[in-house]
Amino acid sequence: MPEFRHGDAVAPELPAESLDALTNRYLMWTLRDPGAALENWRRLLRPGGVLALVDSTWFPDGLEAASATDVADDFLRLYDDEVREALPLAAARTIEDTRVLVERAGFVDVEVRPLTTILDLDRRYGVAPGHHVQTKYLVRARRG
Repeated sequence: MPEFRHGDAVAPELPAESLDALTNRYLMWTLRDPGAALENWRRLLRPGGVLALVDSTWFPDGLEAASATDVADDFLRLYDDEVREALPLAAARTIEDTRVLVERAGFVDVEVRPLTTILDLDRRYGVAPGHHVQTKYLVRARRG
């Protein structure tokens, strides 16, 4: 039975090697130190435990090119230069930036899979106002 807790996403207050799996969705881009988060999450997983995260490259052509969209305008207006600089994955142009951090944190069997079914559904039914259709990815890895 899954158990949900409220707490610090970067450094959850859980015992080492206490989890079989850890998952998140659209969280990585919000972290000031995603590398530290990944290292902490690896510590929480039992040997062989699985990390599964879903994310995207929200501004793959850069913030400057995206500034014509409502989402980019809001992002630029609400997140000043100092905040944007503190979020290393917020303007990542490729999901490889996330994959590299997962590997650096010591995870093994790292896989990046585009979620094409979600992309097809977004194309067919649309996305939230001001957003644009883009590929989301599953980044899956294992603690060795």
